[in-house]
Amino acid sequence: MKKRTKEYLAIFKTTGIFVLALWIHLSAAHALAQLSDVTAPQSNKYTLAYISNIDGFDAILLHGAGPDQMIYTCSSSNEMILTPSVDHWNMSFCFLIDHGTVDRSLHQLSLSHTRDGIWRTEHESLATLPGASWPVRSKDGGILLVMPDESTLSSGKVTGLFKLVDGSIQTIQSAEEKYKHYWPLVSPYGDKLFYRQSAVPQEGIESPFWSRMIERDLNDQGLAFHFVDEPIYLEQWVTEGIIYSVKLGDAARSRVYRLYDPENGQERELYRGSVWQARFSDDLSHLAVLRAQPGNESFFDIYLVDMNTGSERNMSNTPRLSESLIGWLPQLR
Repeated sequence: MKKRTKEYLAIFKTTGIFVLALWIHLSAAHALAQLSDVTAPQSNKYTLAYISNIDGFDAILLHGAGPDQMIYTCSSSNEMILTPSVDHWNMSFCFLIDHGTVDRSLHQLSLSHTRDGIWRTEHESLATLPGASWPVRSKDGGILLVMPDESTLSSGKVTGLFKLVDGSIQTIQSAEEKYKHYWPLVSPYGDKLFYRQSAVPQEGIESPFWSRMIERDLNDQGLAFHFVDEPIYLEQWVTEGIIYSVKLGDAARSRVYRLYDPENGQERELYRGSVWQARFSDDLSHLAVLRAQPGNESFFDIYLVDMNTGSERNMSNTPRLSESLIGWLPQLR
């Protein structure tokens, strides 16, 4: 599973490989919904969405009280599901498909839970965007994502933050020829955006910072800055605050995950361990982590952790097969 391992490394590293011209093919013809039904877990607990490989194809599955259910699969073994994110307000998530070319297609997958115990899924292909990454839905229905800035294509090192709304692209944060932006998070209340801004080294020009986190008010566009020149990774925005991680630099490749309140700067540790990914439920009671299989760091299993008791179990347990995490869907009502 070399391609999946490369995906993990790409997500944990800063990437600036955006050298091709920006062009956008918004596909109204491909936005027709594709509907399918799968059995829904009969539980009032959180449901975990994750990525696995089914018969050589990337696929999205749900893990709940019942058997795991596949709800989406790629149409080609050359396609890869990238940087998915869970919607705060609906049973849905958006993600990108890498087709092995310069273009990446943006997708949305929505779920509804019917009374007869069936998940009803609606899949939409929204747009084709070269070099796009980290899509996340805003409360108004638009999708925020990172792309090369049209004014800085020649450098190949900078990226801006954009918003796709009703088929048009709006600029949220221009790269200004000297910055790259990534890891956008939207608050659970839909009023604020949090993302990382890094300076791109330029000969003869000294930047006042090399990295910082920007908090942008989506109502008045006011800005606040956090974690200036601190080597952190933005992970999630839950009701209690922002979850970020820090590499500990030990032989076990451990990470520590902390909860940060952007209003007062207070924080507390949530979890630490030798993991590649971690996703918390919104109430912090459930945790899923991605850990390398013992003796073989090319393959990964998903472990579920009870945050109240600290107990954990191997959820996937798939030798010579890797999974990756999407996140916990909102609680069933």
